Amino acid sequence: ILYLYQEEEDDVADEDDEEEVMERVARHRVASVEPGQLIAEVVPPKPGRPGTDIFGQTIRCKPPKDIKLVAGNGVEVDEEARRAVALINGRPEILGSRVTVHPTYVISGDVDAKVGKIVFKGDVQVLGNVQDEMSIEATGQVVINGYAAHAVIVAGSNVVVHNNIVGGNVRAGGLGSLSGKVTMVLAEIKETLPLLLTSAKQVINHPSFAQNRDVARVGEGIVLKMLLSKKFAHLPQKLEESRGDLAALVKNLDYDELRLFAEEYEELYQKLSGSGPLSLKKLHLAENIFNSFLERADTVMEFLQERAMDKADLVTGYIQNTYLECSGEVRITGKGSYNSNIYAGGDVIIKGSPGTFRGGEIVTGGNVIVRELGSPAEVATGIRIRPGKSVKADRVYPGVVIYAGSKLERITYEQKGFVLVGQP
Repeated sequence: ILYLYQEEEDDVADEDDEEEVMERVARHRVASVEPGQLIAEVVPPKPGRPGTDIFGQTIRCKPPKDIKLVAGNGVEVDEEARRAVALINGRPEILGSRVTVHPTYVISGDVDAKVGKIVFKGDVQVLGNVQDEMSIEATGQVVINGYAAHAVIVAGSNVVVHNNIVGGNVRAGGLGSLSGKVTMVLAEIKETLPLLLTSAKQVINHPSFAQNRDVARVGEGIVLKMLLSKKFAHLPQKLEESRGDLAALVKNLDYDELRLFAEEYEELYQKLSGSGPLSLKKLHLAENIFNSFLERADTVMEFLQERAMDKADLVTGYIQNTYLECSGEVRITGKGSYNSNIYAGGDVIIKGSPGTFRGGEIVTGGNVIVRELGSPAEVATGIRIRPGKSVKADRVYPGVVIYAGSKLERITYEQKGFVLVGQP
């Protein structure tokens, strides 16, 4: 039987040799297959040749034994039982002539330097914890019975961490999550660009600006630079934040329109960052760039929204100094979230005890439901929701800033039974 998949490496690192341990961590990969992949194939047997013993007697060889593959779970064999093909994502196993694909890869203890960083096509379940600097990448869901500390977890489906996540980076939903996140940023950029252009025209057309020497000497782009350093300072930051996400989507999604849009996105970023606005001597040059970007953005956003339809949820007990990202709901069932950033395509629900969101920011396409928002010490805490969505908190403290659609709400005193709905 020919094994037609890359088998898992069996080398074991010497625990006393730190360099050897780190080398294994860097290259460990679990054997896994995907639907349609050929797992095993039987080589047709050939008759043997008769031999001769020491007495000159002929030794007849036995007839070759033909092997017929047997399909286990997640496998299909052809009519001649010679080729086995995977029907699902998972870990292949061949015992005798039976070929099976296990959809879940189970780690019985911790994911640490001895186990290595996990890369698997399917579901992953960790019965222990995920230790510092480790990572799990799975095309299916990831379930961790313990905690995850300073780890990276990337799943194509749901993520469940039964205990806590501290100092980590967790994504549930794969490209769907990334598509939803970029779509939300593009929607904000689409709203901001016309406002920036209108403000620039108002400044340039104001009588007091008619004889401005800086404009005459440098060009009208200096007005854009001034606005981008004050009223619209968040725009270059937003463009910068999504450059990496957009590049990842271009790399993984075969769509020419997305690639062309990414080039325009980069041009827009360069023109609106640093000294870039000064290269726009006349405002109509900026207007042309903005209009071209906005026309292509609609098509790309529609494409990305379709990929964000597959919702993956993220559930855990408590997070601290962590970044969470998912295409569906985020549910925190324990103490809450502290100094962490959360992006969610769906609702963010923090209803444990005390159920606090304190420090950091929530950006969501759904609603936010928490028990406590902010802290008596007025720790900077931010929320961003879309029009028609709401923020509900049993108690909210000063220092909280909420962008509810077009409405900006700054909390200046402690409130109970707080409700705010996003405005168009």
